[in-house]
Amino acid sequence: MTTMLDAICEFAVKEAERNGATEAEAYAMTNRESEVVIENNDVKQAKSQTTGGIGIRIFVNRRLGFSYANTLTKESIQRGVIRALKVASASPEDKFNVLPLTHPKKIRGPKLFDENAVSFTVMDCSVAAS
Repeated sequence: MTTMLDAICEFAVKEAERNGATEAEAYAMTNRESEVVIENNDVKQAKSQTTGGIGIRIFVNRRLGFSYANTLTKESIQRGVIRALKVASASPEDKFNVLPLTHPKKIRGPKLFDENAVSFTVMDCSVAAS
C-alpha cells in the first residue's frame, strides 16, 4: 500500500509543479473499516469499506493554496491541484510561505501498522464477534 500512496503523492506534486506551483507537497492515506452487528447471538450485518484521500499543499511565489480530494484517482488529484492553485492565486503573498529548505522527499513515521490487519476480513470479524 505504501508504494501506491508514494506514487499518488509523487503524481500530485509533479502535477502541481507542471501547472505552475513553485513548491508542492502531498499527503495521502487510506483507511479500511470493518463492522459486524450482532443481535441475539446472531450476526445481523457485516460490512467493510475502504476510504482514502490526499491533501495537496502548494506555493506559487509564496502564495499558499491547499486542497483535499477524497478519492485517489488521477482526475480527482488533477482537480485538487487546480483548486489549490486557484486558492493560491487569491491568497496574499507571505515571505514565510515556503517549504523547509532541507526536507526528505519521503517522510516515514514510526511502524504502528500491524501487517496482519491487511488480511483481516469482515468474515474474520464475524467469527471473532460470535
